[in-house]
Amino acid sequence: MLFNNKKKQFAEDRIQKILIPIFDEMELQNVALDDLGSQTLMVYYYGMLVHLGHADDVDNKLVLNQFTRDLMEYFDYSMDEAVEWALNIEHFVETQEYDTTNVLFEHGYEALDDLNDGEQAEVKKDYSDIVDHLKAYEAENPDAVPEEQVSPMEDLMHGSQDSSETQENDDSGHWSLNVDLINQFIENDWFQQYEELNEKKLEKLSEQWSKLSFENFSLDRSNEVSMNLSQAQLEQWNNLVYEYIGSYQDSIKFVIDGSWGSEVSDELKKKLTNNIAAQLLMLIITSSFIDIEEIPYYAELKKILLDGYIYTKWEGQYPDGKLGIYKN
Repeated sequence: MLFNNKKKQFAEDRIQKILIPIFDEMELQNVALDDLGSQTLMVYYYGMLVHLGHADDVDNKLVLNQFTRDLMEYFDYSMDEAVEWALNIEHFVETQEYDTTNVLFEHGYEALDDLNDGEQAEVKKDYSDIVDHLKAYEAENPDAVPEEQVSPMEDLMHGSQDSSETQENDDSGHWSLNVDLINQFIENDWFQQYEELNEKKLEKLSEQWSKLSFENFSLDRSNEVSMNLSQAQLEQWNNLVYEYIGSYQDSIKFVIDGSWGSEVSDELKKKLTNNIAAQLLMLIITSSFIDIEEIPYYAELKKILLDGYIYTKWEGQYPDGKLGIYKN
């Protein structure tokens, strides 16, 4: 109960002390509406959120959880994009691997005190100066970064992959990708239970999958696992995400995308495939650490997909109930 009270207080504090000031009153998202501004703001915001977590005495895993949800709700990322961004940013802040990330994080961390003291103009100027500096750097130094490297902001998303794959970790041999399960999905006879698929009904299903409530429900299932991992396991979790995305995800998305049939538009195919791929990422990474039969959602998801069906939303109060099955 104490944990739940802290979680509730932290969630409420983040709205009153961070979200309302920076989005409603200061409108920092309007300082720069391009990708660079958005990426800058998310790291700046993460610094504020971590500072608030320290002030509210909540676990870092809870802060990362909330950050991932906020990337979906306020930064409009899909679930798999939000998870990848959150893990990357957390990793770079912890390892201090990239100066750009560290500077943005530290400025955001310090900005929370200014917000609490009513110094909103100072915070807005600080954030604006950072965006202007990064824009000027990229505009004036197009060749400053060698081709084999990445730009100051792109390193947030992609810069750690090589280093994470070569990083020594005494515990790395304990956990590895479940390649047998991956191959089952690659070789799966997708949607075999349907003679044809209805575009209009699938559009409604896509809308259901895209609702924040569904994405939050799915994210909660992965958090059942990640919230109970050790620090060593969390580091390996991140490494396995990079490995899976780099080596297997495109193959799975390719076979799913090719199984929808000619009656489904390419645009809708892409939306549906990306949603299923996001679920599979969580399912497969989770299976590297525990038996997914222990989590009813993943157990049913695996069975439904491998049996050639399409899932709908969870019916009932979790963990009771079951996943629905799409009827054409």
